[in-house]
Amino acid sequence: MAKKPGRPGAARVKKGGSKGAPKVGTGGKGRQALEGRGPTPKAEDRKYHPAAKAKALRERKASQTPRVAKAKPGTAPTTKKGEFLALELEQLVTLEVQLEQVAEFRRQQMLAKYFQVVTQY
Repeated sequence: MAKKPGRPGAARVKKGGSKGAPKVGTGGKGRQALEGRGPTPKAEDRKYHPAAKAKALRERKASQTPRVAKAKPGTAPTTKKGEFLALELEQLVTLEVQLEQVAEFRRQQMLAKYFQVVTQY
């Protein structure tokens, strides 16, 4: 008679049919534990990561209105109201005069060329 190997209670016997069935006592979580959880999110997408905290800070600062330094009491402003407007108006007038001079100079050149052509014939 053939002898059984090992202890009789040590033999592994399949219970419950196929391999894909939930294992006894797992609550059906045995296979889920073996499945992957997908790709690791980027550091900025993980709210607990320092990179995500830095990103949130950048976004908060970008959404805030910039702070303007207040003038100290008792100091007068260095420019008067409308001073810049007067300077810009003066520059525009100067530019307009220069453009008129250039246009007049070109007209004179064209007339001189025209008279040269006419006198040659």
